[in-house]
Amino acid sequence: MDSFTDTRYISVIMKHISIILLLIFVVAVSVSAENRPRVILGTEYSVPLNPPALESGEELPPGAADTLAFAAGYRFWGIGIASVHLYNEILYGQDNPVGLGVRPLGLFSAGLGLEIPLGGPSLILDWQRLFTGPSAPNTGVIDYAGQFKIGVSLPLFDFWRVHVFSRNIRNFSDRARTDFPVIGDDPSLQFSNIGIGTTFRF
Repeated sequence: MDSFTDTRYISVIMKHISIILLLIFVVAVSVSAENRPRVILGTEYSVPLNPPALESGEELPPGAADTLAFAAGYRFWGIGIASVHLYNEILYGQDNPVGLGVRPLGLFSAGLGLEIPLGGPSLILDWQRLFTGPSAPNTGVIDYAGQFKIGVSLPLFDFWRVHVFSRNIRNFSDRARTDFPVIGDDPSLQFSNIGIGTTFRF
């Protein structure tokens, strides 16, 4: 067996060992987290990092403005989370004591995620599919785009956590590109957001 074959053989073994260790870690974490509260209610505030430039008369597409989201979820297998989110646009300069308002975006999502305990903080990974609702501009209910979120959550109490996150909206549907021309035809386009949120566990 020559040195190239030896190296490739060792690489394959190490890859399998890494996968096995990762599976053991996930199972162990799942078992240790199994007794954590299952019902989750939360809210998130996010701001866009790269909002698109608008022509006269164009509107920002859903998810490309400052948003306030409300979420409900259910924990399974200790670290898995199934959740739904409803997104609202934050309006500034409103005629009220705080100068702020909230307008429904007609945007909602559903998906699956992981919250992996790391000895205090937890790693958040979340995949959602976004849909527009009847109150979205220029359209009815359609498949809109995909969304991926990564973040870190910190416990304040057993029932209350806060988290920071980065979220990317991408893989826009053909219908979304038609109804919101500002999205354009670039398949690599994505809207990036950063934000902070809080969740209550029951």
